[in-house]
Amino acid sequence: MGKSSKTKIILAAAAVLLVVGYFGWLAPFENFFIWLTKPVFTSARNLTISLSEATSNLFTIKDLQRENADLKQRLIALETENSQLKLSGGENEELEKALNLKSRTGFNLVGGRVVSSDPTSLNQSLIIDRGDVAGVVEGQAAVDSSGAFIGRITRVLHNTAEVTLISDFSSRLPAEIAETGARGVVSGEHGLAVALVEVPQGQNLQIGGRVVTTGFTVGVPAGLFIGYVAEMRSSGSDLFQEALISPAANFKNLRLVFIIVGQE
Repeated sequence: MGKSSKTKIILAAAAVLLVVGYFGWLAPFENFFIWLTKPVFTSARNLTISLSEATSNLFTIKDLQRENADLKQRLIALETENSQLKLSGGENEELEKALNLKSRTGFNLVGGRVVSSDPTSLNQSLIIDRGDVAGVVEGQAAVDSSGAFIGRITRVLHNTAEVTLISDFSSRLPAEIAETGARGVVSGEHGLAVALVEVPQGQNLQIGGRVVTTGFTVGVPAGLFIGYVAEMRSSGSDLFQEALISPAANFKNLRLVFIIVGQE
């Protein structure tokens, strides 16, 4: 069959299809084809929509996760800044109290920041960032910003020093009750308590009385406030009486310590 014959056949077939389509004779076949392929096209369309929604949701979730991470970082930064501001504000308040203490008493004070402490240890001591360069020497009294006596310098290095608190078991210091003059020794009990011991019988241990230093210890001026007489307790001796003391200073929250290096 020649090329011209094939062309004639194709043209004839096309003409027949046009005529058949014009008169609607192919409609039943078209409807059947549409009915047959409709589920396939519907499933394909639904699959396309689902894939599109899933892709969109995936990008949305990633965007939300990124935004959430950014918000967490901002929150951490704000909380850090807020903590630093609070700490700075607390130190400024303590420094103001110390200035008032100096003007009230005339003490020469050296302030030191607490750089190491362990309030749960049996050894009740802390390290401050001031040493012999700042004029700190062993035996000097340490107070908090309000002037409450907390302990004494027991070891000094070039730029640091150790303060042994009155709650330490090795701490013993002469003291008296300001209201009655009853005298004894303030003794630490392994960080669990502070007691006034070796008070002679017959002296008045007044509950609520203010316990202060006597000035009999080198480096510790008289009249430094230690705490209040909280309760009496048995001493196990007919010669002496004892009492528990409620310390004026909060040893667990000390951030700044002031060393009395002299007096004007």
